This record gives sequence, C-alpha cells and structure tokens, in this order.
Amino acid sequence: MTQQPHNYSISTDKSKLNFNVIYNFIANSYWAKGIPKSVMQKAIDNSMCFGVYSPNNEQVGFARVESPRVHRRPVCLSQATLPDSFKLS
Repeated sequence: MTQQPHNYSISTDKSKLNFNVIYNFIANSYWAKGIPKSVMQKAIDNSMCFGVYSPNNEQVGFARVESPRVHRRPVCLSQATLPDSFKLS
C-alpha cells in the first residue's frame, strides 16, 4: 500500500525501509537508547511498518504497529518517529 499526500509517500513495503536510518534514530532516542540491532530487526520483522518518504525518496519517518509476536501485550502503535531536522511546512 502506498499513499502520496503532499508529494510524500507512505508505504507499508518493508523492502523500502532503510534499517540504518531507523536504527540510528531509535537507538539514540530516550525510550530505546542502545537497543540491540537484533531486537530492532525482530520488532520490524514482526510488525506492520509504515515508512514515510520525501519527494526524493529519502526516508523521513517510520511507524510500526506491534504484533503479539514481539511483546506479550495488546497490539498498539509502538513507534512513530520523525527526525527533528525534518519539519512539514
């Protein structure tokens, strides 16, 4: 699934996700500082993920909906991230 509001695209295609961008942002956040790469990869593998891409296909956002296969708790929106340097106008 891909939507294109305001020339940005939102996609659920995991093959488009830039793991390094996602990991570097998440691993430096206050809520997941130092999370192991293997845990982040498992979270992505077992979640419904959304990538947000700028008109030049740079990944500028990431969100995921957890699955019970990652943590034993109800399904919820787990992470929605956007680097501080990126602002919608």
